[in-house]
Order: sequence, then C-alpha cells, then structure tokens
Amino acid sequence: MSPVAAPARTAAARPAPARRAAAPARRPAARASRPALRVVAPVPSRAPRAPFVLFSMLLVGVGLVGLLVLNTVVAQDAFTIHDLDRNAATLAEREQLLRQQVAALEAPAAVADRAAKIGLVQAGDPVFLAPDGRVLGNPVAATAPPPPPPAPTAQVSAAPTAVQPSAKTATKPRTKPTPTAKP
Repeated sequence: MSPVAAPARTAAARPAPARRAAAPARRPAARASRPALRVVAPVPSRAPRAPFVLFSMLLVGVGLVGLLVLNTVVAQDAFTIHDLDRNAATLAEREQLLRQQVAALEAPAAVADRAAKIGLVQAGDPVFLAPDGRVLGNPVAATAPPPPPPAPTAQVSAAPTAVQPSAKTATKPRTKPTPTAKP
C-alpha cells in the first residue's frame, strides 16, 4: 500500500474528532477544584426504644387483663351452670313424684273409691240405641248404696246456753263519725 493512500483513509476516518468537538471540552482545572470522593461510613441512626418498650408492655398488660376477665367470666358461667344443673335435677325429681301421684290418682280403684265417697253408684251393663231407634240391651236403673251410719253426737248438758241472735235481728256495731276538717 502506498503512502499516499494511507492519509486518505485517515481523512475518511476523521469524522470522529468532529463528534468530539460537539462534546464539552474537559477542563483539567475543574477536576482539581473538587475534592476526591470517598465512601463514608453510615451514621448509626438509633430509633428511640422507650416508646417501643412502653407499647410492648402496654400490649402485654392489656392481654393479661383480657385473659383475667375471660377467666372470671368462664368461672362465673361454670357456677351458673352448676346451679342450673342442680335446679334441673330437683325439678326432675319433683316431676317424677308428681307423675307418680297422678298415676296413683288415675288408677281405677282410686277413681272408684272417690266416686263412692261423693255418692256415685256403679252402672250396670250398658244399653245402646241403634240408628233406627231400637234399644239394644236391657236398661236397669242403678241402685244407691245404703247411707252411712250417722256420726255419734255429743251429750247435751243441762246447763243453759247463751242465745245467739239471728242474722235478721242482729244489729250492726255503731261507728263514730269522723270529724271533718274545718277550713
């Protein structure tokens, strides 16, 4: 290659310095005026611990008080449940006793005894009326039992007794009129 061709190539490659001209020129004096940069150790920033400690203690205290209240309510409910269970057992016993009394009063023998005491008599065979008006069976009137013997009376003494006034002749006790207030 010839020496003449070499400068032509370098001239064709010269547009790059033109680009450099567009860029700002570096000043060697400006570099000397700035201090050199270095890595600085971070400044320890300490958050205040007192508010965090107070908040933590407050949170633990509120939690403990809440547990205490919850435990108290549960214990109180346990006592209430115990009292209600005891009351339910008492009522169950009473119900059983009342059912036994009702069963004894509903027994046929007990019903017959009470009916006889109030003067009822036992009926005979039943009689039915047919839809056409015929009587089925033999109607018989019930007979009353004999009256009970009279109760023994006390002996009458010969001493005179005080005569009680009858209700028609009895007088009402007099009441004193109440005085009215004077204005």
